[in-house]
Amino acid sequence: MVCEKNQDVSHDFLTEGIQLICDGDDIRAKGTTLGGDDGIAVAYAMAILEDNTLLHPPLEVLITTEEEVGMEGAIAFDMDKLTGNYLINLDSEEEGIVLTSCAGGATLLAEFPLSYQAGKGFGYTVEVRGLQGGHSGADIHLNRANANILLIRFLVSLKEAGVEFELADLAGGNKANAIPREGAATIVIEDSQKDRLHAAFQQFKNEVVNAYRATEPDICVTLTEQKHTCEKTL
Repeated sequence: MVCEKNQDVSHDFLTEGIQLICDGDDIRAKGTTLGGDDGIAVAYAMAILEDNTLLHPPLEVLITTEEEVGMEGAIAFDMDKLTGNYLINLDSEEEGIVLTSCAGGATLLAEFPLSYQAGKGFGYTVEVRGLQGGHSGADIHLNRANANILLIRFLVSLKEAGVEFELADLAGGNKANAIPREGAATIVIEDSQKDRLHAAFQQFKNEVVNAYRATEPDICVTLTEQKHTCEKTL
């Protein structure tokens, strides 16, 4: 599974069980991902193997690990152990659906030379919270907001509004294949930039809330002045 949780949730995936929420016919998890990818396909395969009344050709069932974090199990598997000519992929989102192919992905690791300086001025943190998130493949077409993209849009809008700032911190999202639900950026500005900052933030907030009013009803965008000084900024 993809072990994702909200920032305000204290949960150890290695030692603690998932806290389930039963909502009618739906089962959700409290503050974390639910897991079990792809549990229904594993159940299908085991049920077929166990049922001696079914008529079918000889079957080989292949269940691998760590698919969501890089196909590690499939990469490590010795394909010479298989003798079948056809592979049926049961990793689908809906019951009764069989896939003939799947999407690909790429992981990019980038390194940039950075230099730091002592923060000069007042620190402000802009936070994006309350987003639905979701799977970067299965839910990418639902027009849900991405916390990382929104934060970068805000920083770009500051430059366009003529707000001079230093970047002290930027963080959001935990997994490459999960749409980030929350994130935060801390900037440092001089006193003369405060009015411009607040005006730019209010415009950004109004635009975001309006743009995602249908798909992100619980979106929350805040701007908070930091009581402590930022010792270093980019």
